[in-house]
Amino acid sequence: MNMGIFQRNRRKPQTPQEPELEHTPPVQAESAPPPEPPNPDTLDFSLPIRTITSKQPVEILTTRARHPIYKVHAYIGDNDTITVFTLDGRLSENGPVFLENAPPKEELYLNIYPNRDPRSPQKYIITQHATLHEADVLGMNRIACVRIEFEI
Repeated sequence: MNMGIFQRNRRKPQTPQEPELEHTPPVQAESAPPPEPPNPDTLDFSLPIRTITSKQPVEILTTRARHPIYKVHAYIGDNDTITVFTLDGRLSENGPVFLENAPPKEELYLNIYPNRDPRSPQKYIITQHATLHEADVLGMNRIACVRIEFEI
C-alpha cells in the first residue's frame, strides 16, 4: 500500500483555535472628491489668448456662460461666428487643447550702418540692442534705427 495517500489525508491534531472574525472595512461617509491640483497649463484669461494651431488671436466674450461645460465664448481672428470652449481651452470635452496664452512680445532695436568694406557682399551692417536707449548710445554714424516686435 502507498503510505503517501494516508499521510496526506491524516488529520492534524486539533488545537484550540480562536474563532475567526470577519473583517469589515470601516464605513466612510460620502464626501466630495478631492480638488484637482492646479494645472500649470491652465489658461489665464487676464492675458492675451490665441489658438495653438494657427496662432490667431482670440477675443474672449465671456468665461461665465450658462452651459455646464462650454463656459468660454469667443471670436477667433476676424471670424464673426462665436466659438465655444471649455475653461481649459478645448473645443470638445475630451478633445485636444485648442487655446493657449499668447507669449509676451519680444522687442529689439536694430541699428543699421553702411558697410564700408568694398570686398564684403553685404551692403549694410546691423547691430541689435535690447532698448532704444542702448541703440541710441551706441548708434553713432548709423543710417537708421528700426524697432521690431515679434513673438517666439
